[in-house]
This record gives sequence, C-alpha cells and structure tokens, in this order.
Amino acid sequence: MPEFLTAWLWITAWSLAGPPMALDFKEVSTEQRPITLDLIREEQRMGSPDPILILEGSISYDGAFLYCRPSSPGAGGEFRLMGSSEARLCVLRIDFTLHPLVERKEFRRVAVRLTLPSVGVNLRDLYPRNLAKAEDCGHSLAVSLEGTEFLTLPATAPRPGIFSVEDLRPVVVGLPQPGPGITWEFRGEKKDIPLTIGTRRVFGLVSVPLDRETLSGVIRFEADIGSHIFDIFRMPGTAKAREEKFEIRLRGLGPANSKRRP
Repeated sequence: MPEFLTAWLWITAWSLAGPPMALDFKEVSTEQRPITLDLIREEQRMGSPDPILILEGSISYDGAFLYCRPSSPGAGGEFRLMGSSEARLCVLRIDFTLHPLVERKEFRRVAVRLTLPSVGVNLRDLYPRNLAKAEDCGHSLAVSLEGTEFLTLPATAPRPGIFSVEDLRPVVVGLPQPGPGITWEFRGEKKDIPLTIGTRRVFGLVSVPLDRETLSGVIRFEADIGSHIFDIFRMPGTAKAREEKFEIRLRGLGPANSKRRP
C-alpha cells in the first residue's frame, strides 16, 4: 500500500509539472549570413511568348539552423528515439524577414516551402501547423520525450521550452507535402489585413540517420503582394524568389559546419 501511494503521488506530481520534454538539444555550429532575395512576378505580354519580370519586393532568408539531441551508438538509450536506435532527433529552424515595400504595396500572403531530399530523413512534426489566433501562440516550444511532436508551453509553464515562439504572428498554417516536404503560409490576422513587416521563424521536427554526415534541404519563398492604385486594391499575381539550398554538416570539426550551395 505505501508503495502504491508513493507511485501515485509521483505520477500526479509529474502530471502537474507538465508533459515529459526532451530538453537536451544542442545547436549544430554553422556560419550563415542573411541573404536578400528578390520577389519576382512574371506578367505575360500580349502577343509575346516572353513574360515581363517585375520586381515586387524583397525578403531576407536569414538561415536554416539545426538543433540535435546527442545520439550515437555509444550513447545511452535515453538519447535514442522511441523504437529506433539508428536515428538522431533534430529540430530545424528557418528564419526569414519581410522587408518594407514601396509606398501603397503590402504583403497579403507569404509561403515558405521546404524540401528535405536527404535519403532516410523523416519528418515527424512541424510547428506551427495552424496558428489562427494570437492566444494560440505559446511562450516557448519543447519536444515530447518520445520525439513525436512539438509541445507549446505558455508563459506560466513550470519550466520553459528551449525554443522561443513569442515572435510568431497569426495566421500561420503549416501543411506537410507529398514526400519529405513542408509548406507554411503566413497571412494577416484578419481578412484584408496585410502582414506586418519583421522577422518570422518556423520549425520542423526531423529524425536523421546516424550514418548521415550532412542534412541538406531546399527553401523557396513566394508572396502575394497587393497595391492600392487610385483607391482600388489590386493583387496581380504571385511573386517568387529563387530557390536556396543549404547543407549542414553533422560530423567533423571546424568552424564552417554549414554552407549555402549555389
């Protein structure tokens, strides 16, 4: 009976403290600098097969950052994914910044498309999936101990997560794509309200085979940019930026563990 009571009290206290979280992620060292990308819209000319290229605005790709839990054949079982001893659990964070547009132009939608072509890499979860209201945005972000999902924690949580998400703004919708890919779409908080200028970040929870020496990916930004002309709002089409490739080294020493590929 005393043993049962002790176990019950321990489980109750653990539940009150919150869900079990993995807090031992370490950032993989990288050297990255923000890159300004032009958002180009193609407009078809009447009677010509060649489109006109129109510069609508710009966006900064601030970098892809990777955080991993220590996991190797020599590490303890507590560092391995549930049901797997051959994978490393990592969080991929993508940062980007919306630049101010010329007068009377505004962002109405921005999409971030991520593809992870690395063989054996498995997308487990993404954040945010759907952030429709400001109150849905937590104070910080953690990962379940099993490595299956992200956990959003409020400011009143007994212990904070390891990734801040306070700067996220609604509305954000994240959608897994066929294959190893994700698309996030950012919109204004209300219909017909433009996106605010500033920095954004999104996260992907992935498992990476232990024998992989690099994690590579492709990022593509696109935006719907409208303009007010003579009190008429016009949104002619989607502007796109060139693809950006990244490659993050998972093994080896040296200051440059990450590089952008042309």
